[in-house]
Amino acid sequence: EYPSDALFTAYLPAVAARHPEIATAGDALRGDRRLFQAALAAVMELWTAGTPADVEETWAAFRARVRAGLEAAVAGRGKDEVVAVFTSGGVIGTAVGEVLGLPPEGSVALSWRVMNASVSEIHYGRSGFALSGFNAVSHLRLAGGEALLSYR
Repeated sequence: EYPSDALFTAYLPAVAARHPEIATAGDALRGDRRLFQAALAAVMELWTAGTPADVEETWAAFRARVRAGLEAAVAGRGKDEVVAVFTSGGVIGTAVGEVLGLPPEGSVALSWRVMNASVSEIHYGRSGFALSGFNAVSHLRLAGGEALLSYR
């Protein structure tokens, strides 16, 4: 996953300078879902744009790491082998964005939609990676209905 706490530390001052409602939220920021999402989106916008900050990993490096993970998962596998990878929404959004050739903001937007314990399918063949399913939760609905559906 990307280092969200480090990104907040690095970019929140710049975000707060542009968004007074975030600047005045203080400790309540994480308790207000709407405000937290607005702050996180603004932080991610700065990070994915390559805005310089004191962070361990740039967006480009994170994206390359996700791509390398996809390639490592299929390396040496046979044509019909299935590989299961369990990871977080940020990685899933980025991987799917990579497969679809989306710009950074598209990958981030996908990551907001990833539900906990959802299933996404990426196939690999001669022509490369292809998305065949995204964010499926029918197994959760069958097991317990809407009560099992959640984000983050």
